[in-house]
Amino acid sequence: MGELNNSLLTNGEYTIRLRVLDVADNESSAVVHIRAGHLKLLLSSRQLNSAQSENVVITTEVPFDATETIVIKDKNAVVVKTLVNNLLRNAGTYNDPWDGKDNSGTNLPQGAYYVVVSIVVAQDQRYFFLDLTNTGGVRRPPEGGDPTIPPFNFSYPSSFSPYKGEMAAFTFDLDEPSLVDLFAREAWASWRTRNLLIKEPLASGSFTVYWDGTDDNGAYLDQSETGVNNLLIFWAYSLPANAVVVYGEKPEVTALSANPVYFFPADEDLLNGLEISYSISRASNVIILIQDSQGHNVKSMNLGAQSAGAHEVFWDGRAADGQLADSGPYRIGVSLTDPLGNNSLIRYCLIIVFY
Repeated sequence: MGELNNSLLTNGEYTIRLRVLDVADNESSAVVHIRAGHLKLLLSSRQLNSAQSENVVITTEVPFDATETIVIKDKNAVVVKTLVNNLLRNAGTYNDPWDGKDNSGTNLPQGAYYVVVSIVVAQDQRYFFLDLTNTGGVRRPPEGGDPTIPPFNFSYPSSFSPYKGEMAAFTFDLDEPSLVDLFAREAWASWRTRNLLIKEPLASGSFTVYWDGTDDNGAYLDQSETGVNNLLIFWAYSLPANAVVVYGEKPEVTALSANPVYFFPADEDLLNGLEISYSISRASNVIILIQDSQGHNVKSMNLGAQSAGAHEVFWDGRAADGQLADSGPYRIGVSLTDPLGNNSLIRYCLIIVFY
């Protein structure tokens, strides 16, 4: 008795032979010659730093003489780069480098991009399409979760004091490019109170995210009973096999503080008002956000383009309408946008206005 082998055939020429015997052992046979093959895709790396002139080599195995097209799509399925455009190729293996740039030669913003391949067979115009964008999505919990999933480092402070200028610094390592969720919730609750990262595409490496202890509306979350450990959730999701994370371009607010934390706008000794000090990693357009405890923007200050390094600005305690801000807690946020359109994570610190 024969055995059926379900493994995929390698690309090449094959012969299908059909042999039939009747009850009298009379034999008849037929032979068909075919070429079998599979359109294959392999990436030399799942991430690239375009600012460092890195490349990803896209290897495709074309099973038949065909015209091949390779495009790069963003998360919205918009083609940002046509790498190979209806190029006639003989059956074989081809290597095409991509440098993380769009069709105009500009570095793309940080994010996940997807390689999509299609061919039209020269002999009979059959169409083959390879798009793995909707695969992946396997969630990995931090250390202490499923023992069958490799752990990765994740650390956080046991306590912090936002109104003393101490923000919670959450650090984690990724051993492969991933989509990262980092959010806070109250103990025993299923809903999120603060989203720090929402399916953020990140390359492998070490990361630090800061939390000021407030929810998405700017209200301070009391942690006296629950503690940080019960409030923060961290998940990493696998990316599809055709995904490349472009990184290295995103600006970062590396330091932020406000003085005094307890701010009395009418204090004559504070000639310039509240001093907001911050440092940025690269040249960017800077916006300062002043938000009340309900998350409303009381005032925003567009400071324009600033160089990398330390800076300071003053707030006189007045809202956008020119009136003094009401008493209560406020969030001071710094948001960056670099010349390529990459946006930083907004970093916050907390103050209290009183009279």
